[in-house]
Amino acid sequence: MFRKQALPSGMPATDQHVRDTIVTGRRNMPPFNVVLDEKQLNDLMAFLHTL
Repeated sequence: MFRKQALPSGMPATDQHVRDTIVTGRRNMPPFNVVLDEKQLNDLMAFLHTL
């Protein structure tokens, strides 16, 4: 996901944009701000960097 310059939405593939999308949701994707705590969110971001 971070190997490309842009996300499917066209936004730059930066940590902040990905984190914001996870936290606030987007179109058919629900927000995960009430599901994930800060450690889980950081772990998810670290995992996404491995893909």
